[in-house]
Amino acid sequence: MPTSRRNAISRLDSQVITGVAVVSGLIAALAGAQPTGTAVPDAVLTFGFAAFITWLGASAPWWALATSAGIVTVASFNSNLAVTLVGCAAAAAALWIGFRTASMAIARSAVAGAIVSVSLRLNVDQFFLASALIAAVALALLATTGWMRRHRYVRKRVLWGVAGFATLMLLGAGGMGVSGLQAKSPATAGYDHLLNGLDKLNATDMAGASQVLAEASGELRDASDHIGSPLTQLARFVPFVAQNRTAADTLLRRAAGAAEAASKALAVVDIDQLRIIDGSIDVDAVAILAGPLGDLRSTVAELSTALGDIDSPWLVSPLQDRLERARTRIDKVDRQAVGASETAQFAPAILGADGTRRYLFAFTNPGEARGVGGVMGNWSEVTITRGKFSVTASGRTSELINGLANGQSVKLDMPADFFARYGQYGAQGPDGKVRPKFWSNVGITADMPSAANAMAQMYEAAEGRHVDGVFIIDIAGIAALLDATGKSIVLPELDQPLTAATIVQFLSIDQYKLASLDRVDTLAEISKQTVQQLLTSSLPAPQDLVRTLSPAALGGHISVWMADPDEESFVRTIGIDNSLPDFASGSASEDGLAVVTNNGSGNKIDTFLHRTIDYRPRYDARTGLVDATLTVTLKNTAPTTGYPDYVIGNIINKPIGTNRTLVEIYTRLSETELTVDGKASTEFLQGSELGWNVYSQFLDIPAGKSVVLVVTLQGVVRRGGYELVYRPQPLPIADTVRVVATDTSGEEQIDFDGTITRRSVLSSTGVAAWRE
Repeated sequence: MPTSRRNAISRLDSQVITGVAVVSGLIAALAGAQPTGTAVPDAVLTFGFAAFITWLGASAPWWALATSAGIVTVASFNSNLAVTLVGCAAAAAALWIGFRTASMAIARSAVAGAIVSVSLRLNVDQFFLASALIAAVALALLATTGWMRRHRYVRKRVLWGVAGFATLMLLGAGGMGVSGLQAKSPATAGYDHLLNGLDKLNATDMAGASQVLAEASGELRDASDHIGSPLTQLARFVPFVAQNRTAADTLLRRAAGAAEAASKALAVVDIDQLRIIDGSIDVDAVAILAGPLGDLRSTVAELSTALGDIDSPWLVSPLQDRLERARTRIDKVDRQAVGASETAQFAPAILGADGTRRYLFAFTNPGEARGVGGVMGNWSEVTITRGKFSVTASGRTSELINGLANGQSVKLDMPADFFARYGQYGAQGPDGKVRPKFWSNVGITADMPSAANAMAQMYEAAEGRHVDGVFIIDIAGIAALLDATGKSIVLPELDQPLTAATIVQFLSIDQYKLASLDRVDTLAEISKQTVQQLLTSSLPAPQDLVRTLSPAALGGHISVWMADPDEESFVRTIGIDNSLPDFASGSASEDGLAVVTNNGSGNKIDTFLHRTIDYRPRYDARTGLVDATLTVTLKNTAPTTGYPDYVIGNIINKPIGTNRTLVEIYTRLSETELTVDGKASTEFLQGSELGWNVYSQFLDIPAGKSVVLVVTLQGVVRRGGYELVYRPQPLPIADTVRVVATDTSGEEQIDFDGTITRRSVLSSTGVAAWRE
């Protein structure tokens, strides 16, 4: 056996080693490493780095080769099996070289090349740059020891080469710094104008947004020219600097293009064409808006995509912060652009451009609570022909009950879980047909589209006319409509007209104090005047109308359902459907909660019901397991005197002021225990609806008393981060909601205490509107 431990490299060896280094570089270039985040510079840098380390490895001692191979092999256990096997082979070869005590320079370079290849394919994700740090330790050992064992003149050349490369990197970073300073002023101005333009667009100031976005486009393009100048080209090869240059250049160019396109689209949009004047709207003018609003939607979506694509842990903090602020703004504008585009697309047909449309307006009173708000008392039938509105019929719910009883009864076309839940309340009798009295209970579901669908079918059976959609409007919705028209309700029995500011108090409380008031006729007159004023007035500009009606519409006080599936999808897009979030797909998703109370005492006592909802989930991010405790406190503040039996009496022979309510807990989890005032309950019923588990029980709450319902829950939701979908019930008094979510370590993920008036998603980042 040879006894020499020299690392002599002959001329022939040197030529072969160079070839091995080239092959190692080519293999490394295919590893997918991204030192700069751009394909060509990544390939060049990876090739050069791998070839250099492989070349130095030809003179590295066997123990350095073995140690480096061992480090990367152990680290590769989370990677592909083939990568681990290559590492094992490299470690074995290094040990064999040590055992042979021979130079074997070519073999050493091959082992070094294998170590480099494994290093570039590590997949250690304990923290950012974990793979890079492990590879750096292994390869630094390999390169340093290999360099130290070269001839002196070779070491000098290597040092000069490394110094020259470092100089080029410094020049690249310096050029980027100079260009960045030149771009700072126009980029800052363009960014500010972009956000200002998005704000104006969100406020539907189309002309203002167009002007400001045009300014933003020019400034952003100027900044982009500086970032993309010849002075910064060398920076494309500088790790960390390159990622920020690419992100800034991409962001500026795409933002400039999107701002310019949005400005041009907005320049031809006259949103005032959507205005209702004297009970009529120009449907042709609305249709014309479809083109430019569609262009705007595409442009905003493109900008949103651009902002989403720029995501790298290498980005400097100021750029990350600005990206995050821009993404938040663009998300809101994106939803608005989609809504505006679809409004222009669907509104003409909804407004009767293709033929007369007929809609049912159902007026409800949440003083007698139902899942979608309240029991229906009055209704109107509204027809629209080419944008011209008219009321063609109206009446009390009792007339629809009689019409269904005297006319052709119908079997509702509804899902099986609807009948399983609501058949007992009249949705399906023994003969399979709906009971006429179901008109009083149709709002019992928490899903407005389900209630409206059933209403439309029953209305057609009772009145003989098909309706294309249903609007459900409660007391707060009436107030919002009066606010939009700027008018009031005049009743002969009252000294003062009812305005948007006074009608909620009157309908909720004050009307019941007037013994001489004929409430049936009064409510019918209020409903009639509300619809007449809405359909015959000149309404405010669309942006003002949206601001006035949005809180009521998003809060479920004015909700809409369309019979046409595409139009119903549009209604859901703009968020005025008051639907129960649909989890029926069965896939793991967010946690969910809705607490619903349905009046079971036949009175208007829910005006005095205060609800406190306390939800405390404990979440395991690894498994998605949730253990939760829900505490619902129902406080009945109703008096026992001062109001007629119609308000505080009941049909269940209980003391005056008693509130009997059907409490329904909608949850994504499964119940493990349910107690009422500390005592285990065996009376609750279990059901399901739209993928939710539903637990129900009737409770009697005496006047001035409270009842506390506690439910312990358990189940599995989406892993990774806890989110809660919360669906509020539109009631006279908004709930007090407390949500404290912790992870398995006890660290708080959500801490919310307040009111929630619209469907929302609660997470560690705050409260956001729920979107399908």
